[in-house]
Amino acid sequence: GPPTRKMIKVTGKKASSKAQPPPTKHTIVTATPQTTSIVYGMQNRAVQGMLDFDFMCKRKKPSVEAMVFPFSGNHYVKFYWGTEEILMPVYTTTKEAVEKHAGASVFVNFASFRSVYETSMEAMTYPSIKTLG
Repeated sequence: GPPTRKMIKVTGKKASSKAQPPPTKHTIVTATPQTTSIVYGMQNRAVQGMLDFDFMCKRKKPSVEAMVFPFSGNHYVKFYWGTEEILMPVYTTTKEAVEKHAGASVFVNFASFRSVYETSMEAMTYPSIKTLG
């Protein structure tokens, strides 16, 4: 028949040499049904997918409050919230979006690799933004 393997006896566990990390001021940020975001980049399909997911999860309002697209003027984009049409504001600057939507705590960044660092660092300067995605 097939070979059999025998268990090796362990006679004592080695104590972990790793020390506990020092406490920090960081806190865990948990998304709630009230958490909202600002999306950087004209990613309409991604935003519509987020809104569809929100609606299916029976959220009271969409999780995306606004979008930022620096290559065109301020305007609105139509999305669907279930069967209802909604207009999403699109701003040319992150500063304006954050000022007008202070309740948004998540910044979803679809910037290109050439500008993702700068846009992420800028987003982190605003106290209302707690999470980057």
